[in-house]
Amino acid sequence: MTEIRNVAVFGAGVMGASIAAHVANAGIKVRLLDIAKTDGPSRSTIAIAAVDRLLKMQPAPLMHRRNAELITPGNIDDDIAGIADCDWIIEAIVERVDLKRTLYEKIERARRPGSVVSSNTSTIPLATLVETMPDSFAADFLITHFFNPPRYLRLLEVTAGARTRKDAVETISRFADLRLGKTVVRCKDTPGFIGNRIGIYWLQCSVLHAMEAGLTVEEADAVLGRPMGVPKTGVFGLLDMVGLDLMPHVLGSMAASLPKEDPFHAVFREPALIKKMIAEGYTGRKGKGGFYRLKPDDPGKAREAIDLTSGAYRATRKAALASVAQARKRGLRRPVRADRPARHRLVRGSPPRRRPAGARSSAERERAKILSDRVRAAPALHRRRRLSRRRPAGRRPAARRHQAPQAARGPQPLGEPVGHRRRRPVPRISQQDELTQSAIPADGR
Repeated sequence: MTEIRNVAVFGAGVMGASIAAHVANAGIKVRLLDIAKTDGPSRSTIAIAAVDRLLKMQPAPLMHRRNAELITPGNIDDDIAGIADCDWIIEAIVERVDLKRTLYEKIERARRPGSVVSSNTSTIPLATLVETMPDSFAADFLITHFFNPPRYLRLLEVTAGARTRKDAVETISRFADLRLGKTVVRCKDTPGFIGNRIGIYWLQCSVLHAMEAGLTVEEADAVLGRPMGVPKTGVFGLLDMVGLDLMPHVLGSMAASLPKEDPFHAVFREPALIKKMIAEGYTGRKGKGGFYRLKPDDPGKAREAIDLTSGAYRATRKAALASVAQARKRGLRRPVRADRPARHRLVRGSPPRRRPAGARSSAERERAKILSDRVRAAPALHRRRRLSRRRPAGRRPAARRHQAPQAARGPQPLGEPVGHRRRRPVPRISQQDELTQSAIPADGR
């Protein structure tokens, strides 16, 4: 089994740079390559700028800023020969089959035989990508689909083809598990694999329904966020993080790969607002903003959200929805069941379970026992604390050893001896105080 010592990543976009950062977090040297720039100070300007952005991105893709030193930026035209030293080559460019195949031909000429090549594609089947490639390339090729942001989302989808050798899959799966901390899921070679086969359809439906229902972006994200078990970014916040300019390619790839009778085709359309945002450079966090943005030329960096009807930005406002408030208290079941008749709340016709009056659940009995034990232990704990505050015999307190003479201190208050220090009374420990001191060990130390 090959050991992964050096890695190359093609594509210095948000995803490619974040993958390179997470590999660097494991202490592995990475080459980050993108197209050559002819009108800048360096032909590797794109990759260099991507490494600089890694130091500013939030959430931080690098575990420590010094990990950026393990990433070597370059360009495909001048530096592709360097991948001959790499054991794993990751492609993370735009979702276009023609561009990927052109890049694979360049990689095949420059790589070392036996090195593993993988694609970070989220929608294109593996068989389509290697259809025109020789067996020598297809045997070392697989799909490793990271989720954004790679450092924080543990899932990694791994897909092998009919010609992929088994030890290549085992090598990458083992490295991803032990060095990158990933939960590896083996997927079949189908469009969108597992996560995006569901996620892209879900995102597209959510965007279209939010626009048709006249919801604000805050309301849509509040509903389709934490109450649904989704990160608080919700729908529109997630699209901002992924990049709006990526979605047309992803949607087009899914539409081209799925059969005509698939339900995805019923929602496959790009709203005019999103087309306009992409054309004007509002591609999400990597651009001038997206559905959310920071107000330009505002020193306070006020946050704004776009109006889905007019396309104008306005100050963000908190979504005030009763269903979301109920979900915070009792989860998704509360808003779903709140408006349903009582006869429909039963499961398979069984009557509701009722607890006899005065009966307590096992959890309540356990809490009561713990509370009773703490209350009984309170006097002993109180005595131990008083004893621990006493000074050894014959030793003066530090405050008095360094006090000035009485003449220098001036007259003392009437009724108090010289050098007297009033001791703070030890409060009695109430039952409520015992609950707040649960972290204190039983011996009082």
